[in-house]
Amino acid sequence: MSHHRPTFAAIQCAFLTAIVTISGIECHSEHHHYIEHLRHLQSTDRCETTDPGKAGEDAIITAVAAFRNTPKAQRTSLPIVVPVCFHTLYATGGAPLTDEKLQMTLDHLNQAFTASSCCDTAQAWCTSAIVDSLCSTETQITFEMAELVGGVVTGDTTVGTQVTAPNVCVIRTENDDWFTHTKSIDEAPMKEALHLGDRRVLNAYFVDFPNGSLGYATFPFNENGKLDGVVVGFDTLPGDGGRFGEGDTLVHEVGHWLGLPHTFAGGCFASDGVLDTAKTRDPYRGCTPQLTRPDSCPTSTGADPIFNFMDYSDDICMYEFTAGQKETMLAMWEFYRLGDGGIAANEIIQLQLDVPSNPIDLFPRQKQLYMLRTNTCEVTCNLSGDKEGDVDLFMEYDQAPQFDDSDSCVSESGGNTESCRLKSSGVSMVPVACRNRSRRQCNDRTVDAIYVGIQGYGISTAQNLVVTCFRNS
Repeated sequence: MSHHRPTFAAIQCAFLTAIVTISGIECHSEHHHYIEHLRHLQSTDRCETTDPGKAGEDAIITAVAAFRNTPKAQRTSLPIVVPVCFHTLYATGGAPLTDEKLQMTLDHLNQAFTASSCCDTAQAWCTSAIVDSLCSTETQITFEMAELVGGVVTGDTTVGTQVTAPNVCVIRTENDDWFTHTKSIDEAPMKEALHLGDRRVLNAYFVDFPNGSLGYATFPFNENGKLDGVVVGFDTLPGDGGRFGEGDTLVHEVGHWLGLPHTFAGGCFASDGVLDTAKTRDPYRGCTPQLTRPDSCPTSTGADPIFNFMDYSDDICMYEFTAGQKETMLAMWEFYRLGDGGIAANEIIQLQLDVPSNPIDLFPRQKQLYMLRTNTCEVTCNLSGDKEGDVDLFMEYDQAPQFDDSDSCVSESGGNTESCRLKSSGVSMVPVACRNRSRRQCNDRTVDAIYVGIQGYGISTAQNLVVTCFRNS
């Protein structure tokens, strides 16, 4: 194996980073990514899930915005019930996980997503002087075993919370290679052979990690197909003992599956996309907060969220999700995991200037969001297609549109073509006058992205809808 020695510039940048982090200054050099890579290598011992970066933050912000602007009456009723399939792998001569162990695992998973998940009062740090809240947020997310009939799981039917129920989706598979698990080698063949159901079904695989990892997961905003799901160590479940033997690894990975990055995903200078998780430079390991909590980003508000399920703390320290994480998970479920059956759009479609989008059929969705990466404020977008009824077009700078008259541009012509135009001197629309919000005017500044939304009202047919955007001449 070859070893690459860092250049003097890289060492200098690392030194400066260590010195100036306290003042909130980031060392920007061509070797900054090298330093970030080193930090990543140091933080892969618990979870092999790679944080999604800016794309993930965009997905979270957009989904939460769309979720907030979907009337509660049109959202999926709460609590959400997630269908679960347990896949317990085992080696030749070994034994799969018992029903008792799987029942304890499901029970712990359900408790972790409720307000009854609280810190251990036997621990000296479990006081209101140290923790933000003694108990977690009630997420209104529950987990029930999926129904397996004739080798098929639909995601529409569950059999309750007993792992011994008739037709329960518990699969026991003897396979030496898949059980002694290496992600880069075994993930694809194992999941392609065993995965059941659609994107609503949580496929959880229990394996042995010889490299010391505890688990990994997929995010809902990626097109995962049969690779969707979570994989966790078979020895990290309730009753296994040790630092990671209470079942919180599965909770952590399911958090990813529902759209949550690590709390330390953005370091001190970016964000994990969730507003109420404090910025954190590095993952927390162990569980020795004593009478103070670490604050690795002192120029940002809040101490490190070391009790959060999405950090790397020992299981004894993990017990909470925040209200912001709850909203993110509910939005991700509505926006991505429900697919075409959901109220909101099932994906954020990327647009390019001068390139028509692929045709879509809007319904049974009611909304669809597009994101256009652009360095200009002056853009016109057109919507065309086969419509019966009313489909409107909305545009907004830097965030998902509200789908109402407050957006920077609204096209409500009612015809077979809608057109919105954003102008740097203000905001206007073709062919109908648009609302100009002075606080959101572009005023010749460049923006990170323009979001384009379409929404239908009482339509029986909305087919072959195409969005095309152009830079204004």
